[in-house]
Amino acid sequence: SNGEVVELKVTCVKSADVKIKPKAFIHWVSHPLECTVRYYERLFRHKHPEDPVEVPGGYWTDCNKDSLITYDALVDVTVKGAPHLSRFQFERVGYFCVDFDSTEEKVGCHGN
Repeated sequence: SNGEVVELKVTCVKSADVKIKPKAFIHWVSHPLECTVRYYERLFRHKHPEDPVEVPGGYWTDCNKDSLITYDALVDVTVKGAPHLSRFQFERVGYFCVDFDSTEEKVGCHGN
């Protein structure tokens, strides 16, 4: 085996029919849309970047140059055509907003 998933066996149960609540639900995206996701880590490396004792070179020198991480993701088609700054929760990651540079052809979202 090369580690790729080749088969997935599932049981679909309506949430109204569940007698014992499961720990989690899996949300299936059957027709995904490609999306560029921009995830931001902390902008500054120190808690108080304006403090000259903590950061002698000033806050400009304390910027985390690796704060932006970009991913190619698959999202539900409901994101397509959503107004700028519309909010969505992406599974297991966090909350994201539709970027101003999104188009019908290329969707972009950002979050932290």
